[in-house]
Amino acid sequence: MGVPALFFAAYIWPAFGWLQGVRLCAVKGFLGCDCPGCGLIRSLVALTHGRLRESIDLHPLGVIIAGWLAYTFAREVAALAIGRSPPALLKQWQRDLLLGAFLVALMLQWVAKFVVS
Repeated sequence: MGVPALFFAAYIWPAFGWLQGVRLCAVKGFLGCDCPGCGLIRSLVALTHGRLRESIDLHPLGVIIAGWLAYTFAREVAALAIGRSPPALLKQWQRDLLLGAFLVALMLQWVAKFVVS
């Protein structure tokens, strides 16, 4: 139930105007520069409102993360509907490789953000 709650929270986020000025990133608060994850929440908010281009501009990995979360949620719901648990999606070495690739992509995106700006 966490995935639908996350998407719902992202969808209603703009309704709470007072939250727009709240700084959620401790790295930005202490160091004054964006961390590798800065923009992910705003990217998800833009995506839930149908603004794909803005979502990608805010953080390119936001769309990928949202897609992965939606896929895994749909997979679990389908498994519940047929009455059996789904087989393991990935083997341990595949999970490790995927996590490593994601971390590399996160760091490359962060470096590119500094080079471009």
